[in-house]
Amino acid sequence: MKFFNRKKENENNINIVSPIKGDVLPIEQTPDQLFAGKALGDGVVIKPKHGSLYSPCHGVVEVLFPTKHAIGIRLDNGASLFIHFGLETVRLNGQGFETFVKQGQRIKKGKLLLEVDLDYIRENAADDCVILAISELKDNFTINKNYGVHEVGDDIITIKGK
Repeated sequence: MKFFNRKKENENNINIVSPIKGDVLPIEQTPDQLFAGKALGDGVVIKPKHGSLYSPCHGVVEVLFPTKHAIGIRLDNGASLFIHFGLETVRLNGQGFETFVKQGQRIKKGKLLLEVDLDYIRENAADDCVILAISELKDNFTINKNYGVHEVGDDIITIKGK
């Protein structure tokens, strides 16, 4: 796995890497209208190849759902990154998920966040997709996305300030 920064990061230039191996697609292709319509922010959806989910960025864990299916991270530029594993996974009440971070914890890119029993999720949830949605982004920032099949640690989103 690669988590080194090839590009210099600061508040005005943040690279978000793939938190999981899989096919990175436009968020509009999420099989849930709330995410596909960008109601929770712009981003990507990933069809995962395994169940290990790593932090795609530096930041602070602001929200860790008790059901372990979703994590909110505050980035250093003030933006919020919401990571949601699967659809209708909230009803699993944490079954199939093991967390490795706590709410309020400062994390670095590459930190293991979750281990997920992908077979269990595929059998018991509506979908196994991993959604990354960015919100609370300042008006002078843009988001560039890199679609396709990616390994953990590949750059998939760049947030740039003007």
